[in-house]
Amino acid sequence: MKRETQLLLRLTQPEKAAFDAAASISGVNTSAWCRQQLRMAAVKELRSANQKIPFLELPSPGKQ
Repeated sequence: MKRETQLLLRLTQPEKAAFDAAASISGVNTSAWCRQQLRMAAVKELRSANQKIPFLELPSPGKQ
């Protein structure tokens, strides 16, 4: 799936430094690390509320 939408976050400098360090330890860039963490948090929250998880649904045939 093509990533077309951006999410702008305001962080403190210590938060940014921590995210950068965690990403480096994980071997990915900060954007990928944040995306992974947000996806895991979203799955947890949505499942606990018995909500659909849109990014886990399979696309309909013929759609991308």
